[in-house]
Amino acid sequence: MNLTQIDEQLYFIGSYLSKIGVDISFVRCFPGEFLMGSSQGKKYAKATEIPQHSVRITKDFFISKNLITEAQWLRIMKKKPRLFRARENENQSFPVEGVTWIEAVAFCESLSEMLRKSNQIRDGQNVILPSEAQWEYACRAGTTTSWFFGEEENEIINYGWTSINSSRDLKPIGLKKPNPWGLLDTIGNVSEWVLDDFSLYKNEYELVNDPVFLDPKSTLKVARGGSFSRLPKECRSASREVIQTNNPYKESVGFRPIIII
Repeated sequence: MNLTQIDEQLYFIGSYLSKIGVDISFVRCFPGEFLMGSSQGKKYAKATEIPQHSVRITKDFFISKNLITEAQWLRIMKKKPRLFRARENENQSFPVEGVTWIEAVAFCESLSEMLRKSNQIRDGQNVILPSEAQWEYACRAGTTTSWFFGEEENEIINYGWTSINSSRDLKPIGLKKPNPWGLLDTIGNVSEWVLDDFSLYKNEYELVNDPVFLDPKSTLKVARGGSFSRLPKECRSASREVIQTNNPYKESVGFRPIIII
């Protein structure tokens, strides 16, 4: 697909979803390279975030501008999520939370089927969870600082809901400033499932293309971005959270899907 065709597909997917009342807006991410994780000795850096390593994203992808909401979940899955915040007849703009990794994947598969039947995506394209690398690449949006807005921790109140400004409670989507690429709520509110099983980083010097770690024996997945109950330092671009695939304790984790071009 050429640039014009990709932009046209982005437009038509958004228009179709709006028409059927799902209203998922996607943002296009171009290929590029970035440093993933935290550098040794960096303030707040954890053992699970090092070594920092070079990653190349080789393909364009569309990523949801917002976290998937309860309203979108109901429209696609035809049932309420495990935790449900909206009262009847209210605007269901709270992000989905407490879902399992399998449930997030099932949502993506259902949305894929809907888009394929309506000829919005071609054979071989799918709606999926982002890899850890794709998620961090999109969250950083070209930045190299601890948070995409810089190093001043107190600035986080302008960009996300964490323990210092959320009253330790979930908030509707889209109430804070976006990151440089227009994504909302990548910091706090709910953590976000990614595709990968948990593993420690290994490559420090070698440039890696499109890394993703999948282990069929693992029961531990990674969530990114932190949640409303987390401290700002736990909601950095490099922060990683390990959660059991079945999310037995209904932790505040949701997701935002991608479509690889």
